[in-house]
Amino acid sequence: MNRLVIFLLLALSALCSIKADYVRDVVVPVATNSNYAFYPVYTDVFLRLDTRDGKIDAIVPTKPSKNRALTSALVSSPGSAGRFELYPTDNMWEWVLTDKTTGEMWLLRWDSKKEDILKKVTTD
Repeated sequence: MNRLVIFLLLALSALCSIKADYVRDVVVPVATNSNYAFYPVYTDVFLRLDTRDGKIDAIVPTKPSKNRALTSALVSSPGSAGRFELYPTDNMWEWVLTDKTTGEMWLLRWDSKKEDILKKVTTD
């Protein structure tokens, strides 16, 4: 009986010491010839970036009705694959989008349904 009580106390203390952190693993495509890159941002939510023209969609595989386009294409004629890339910030709702051809950067804030989801970063 004493062993059972000790075991239960140890198990309870182990469970209490586990900290539930959501760790976001960012998958950046290794191949530069990939037309699309998927970035996990939240449970069952991904950002899909068209690496040729910078178009970003929010994808929810479990509820396709919640899929939505976040941005339209940033260039009129698509460039080569791998031109655009997303980088995470400390906030899962904010990402930095870069154009590797021109060096331009945008801050993507996709938590709201506002029109100004994408803001160009100026470097003056």
